[in-house]
Amino acid sequence: LSSAGTVYLVTNSNISPSTNNLISDFAKKYKAKVVYFDAISSHGILSANEKCFEKRVIPAYNFEKAKVIVSFNADFLGTWISPVEYAHQYAKGRKIKDVHGAKMSRHFQVESYMSLTGSNADHRIQIRPSEIGAAIGFLYNAIAAKTGTASLVNPPLNEKAAAALGKIADQLLANKGASLVVSASNNIDEQKVINKINEALANYGSTIDLANPSLQRQGNEQDLAKLISDLEAGSVDVVIVFDNANPAYDYPAADKFKTAFGKAKSRISFAGTLNETGEICNVIAPTNHFLESWGDAEPKKGLLSLIQPTISPLFNTRASELSLLKWADSANVNWKSDAPYYEYLKSNWGQNFIGEES
Repeated sequence: LSSAGTVYLVTNSNISPSTNNLISDFAKKYKAKVVYFDAISSHGILSANEKCFEKRVIPAYNFEKAKVIVSFNADFLGTWISPVEYAHQYAKGRKIKDVHGAKMSRHFQVESYMSLTGSNADHRIQIRPSEIGAAIGFLYNAIAAKTGTASLVNPPLNEKAAAALGKIADQLLANKGASLVVSASNNIDEQKVINKINEALANYGSTIDLANPSLQRQGNEQDLAKLISDLEAGSVDVVIVFDNANPAYDYPAADKFKTAFGKAKSRISFAGTLNETGEICNVIAPTNHFLESWGDAEPKKGLLSLIQPTISPLFNTRASELSLLKWADSANVNWKSDAPYYEYLKSNWGQNFIGEES
């Protein structure tokens, strides 16, 4: 790598703070460009928040604090972003503690298919897939009309859904600061309207927390498109595909990626098992299984945990972090140790989370 020209590293969203710190060290040494790619993209939410709040993050959603929940195609109890976390929160808001003054959250699901979340909603409003944007815009306009805010030019919506959304707007406005509107749309403009709705309802700082975001989705489709453009121009020397990222299969324009990817001089895969991207790499450096690895995790800002191996490596593999350490020739590691990445991990925690060891 010392004589390499343009270097790219492609990885799925990585919630390990130590691994991300190491990737940053590696990128500085080789002036490498890092591309985060997710098979299930949340690029729309991330980009909308970047434009609206200058923070490219998925907020922490607090479903337990919401008295009224409106979801547009977001299956938050089944598959959307962090369903185990959201289901736990949702259950708290649906539990009746006092039968005499019984109160529980009201849940409206606006969706184009039957989801687990929709099957649990108090009211399910069915729309066509093509009407999602119109439904979001209609709800914004219904709220804007009652708050004196300028409305949006919006495409037509079926009468049944429009009537239901008009009533939902009244319930949302009656619960300002205690409501939550979410959407699974990957359209940036639609997510910006969702943000405007939540702003009008004073939900930020209450049911939506931008200060302690979820780190489970970090993918940037624009960065991947730039990589493909550079590959097509023949200006990329090395592409390292970290762990199990698999854009040759998961990317919607997979054929375009594969054609461009073949133009890179060195294509290195760290995948633990052979996948479609690894098949077109010319170097395979399989990483350890997670049960064989040291690591850490920060799925939400400030929520930290450590991972330790439970078995010794069974095959001829090496932790991908150790490969990056060696190539970056990191000064923050004891190379005489039997487990250099463990030393790096310990050093990173000492410096950034728990203070230097005495």
